Amino acid sequence: MKATQSTVVSPTARQRWTRMRPLVIIIFLGLLFVIATALIPRYQKDSETLSPNNPGDSGAQALVQTLRHHGIKVVKVSSARELIARSTPDSTAVITYPGYMPDATAKAIDEKVHRVVYLLSHYGSDLDTPSVEVMTSKTTNATKILSAECASEPAQKAQTLLNNSGQLVTTTEAGWTTCFPVDDAYAYLEKNEGDHFRAIIADGAIASNQWVDSDGNAALLINAMAQKPTIYWYDGSKDNVLASDKVDTLEPQWLIPILSLIGIGITVIGFSRGQRLGRLVPEDLPSYVPSSETTKGRGRLMATQKQHAHAARLLRIEAVTTIAKRLGIDPKAPRATLEHALAARGLLTARVSDLLWGPPPTNNSELVELAEALSALTQEIEYQ
Repeated sequence: MKATQSTVVSPTARQRWTRMRPLVIIIFLGLLFVIATALIPRYQKDSETLSPNNPGDSGAQALVQTLRHHGIKVVKVSSARELIARSTPDSTAVITYPGYMPDATAKAIDEKVHRVVYLLSHYGSDLDTPSVEVMTSKTTNATKILSAECASEPAQKAQTLLNNSGQLVTTTEAGWTTCFPVDDAYAYLEKNEGDHFRAIIADGAIASNQWVDSDGNAALLINAMAQKPTIYWYDGSKDNVLASDKVDTLEPQWLIPILSLIGIGITVIGFSRGQRLGRLVPEDLPSYVPSSETTKGRGRLMATQKQHAHAARLLRIEAVTTIAKRLGIDPKAPRATLEHALAARGLLTARVSDLLWGPPPTNNSELVELAEALSALTQEIEYQ
């Protein structure tokens, strides 16, 4: 019996793929590392006044670290739109430089954010919402340390407050609790109406690293800010224009970069796994396999995929090629040439014609029968 030939990948191509595998793995691991580092919060240092990331005298890092030590999550947001989108009844917005916000932005924050603590800058402009008048030089060196003199819980826990800059506030609106008075002005205002909380600290510098540990400054700030588990820290002098009213559809800043990295990673893997591995070349099998077994096996394989017509076509092409070679004619010759050669041998019967050129089978059993009949026909012609 004659062995058949099998089509396999050349050894050179396999070796080339083996050499490339470490590079593909390194690229894939590198992308995973980039994605992981993009998702992990990183320490960012800056020099902005009252920034939670500023360790200098003008920064508020000491206060923020104390809040985090007590289990409060402090997140620095970059825009008013992000602040409004993220805020919930279980969060507090801390806004520095609120006087720089446009009227529309201040109004939107006042209407949509449940809890807000305003840290006014020295010589800051009036707040648009709520309407608060800012005064300066109301305290002297003898009156910089002020007493609470109100029923506000944060103020009572602080008891005293260092008003170093002399900046104070006052308001004519009803519902405000006024604390740390100097004549008719105050260092702290508070309005608490259910889940709607507002606090105004006249001199935001008491939150700075330089002054936060003086007198009751830290106690007032912590008790005003840390009533909920999350604080969103926002600099009102930054991106404070609402570009869209649909703030609830805000996407996280890392979404697009992460999706891009994932897309690049999938593309790299696709190119590495989908590249051509070299020219297909025939090789002799290490052991002899009878032609009939190969034919039947191929027929059964096609049958499992329910490709009866395609499988029958391949089986018939292989049978016609084998018969043509046995009869000494070109396998690519027209059908008439093969029929003439079969007739010359007395083999052209209706059964043979139906086997080689008849209708395709429609189920597995017919396909297997066709494969066995073709195998028997080729063996019959071979041994003639």
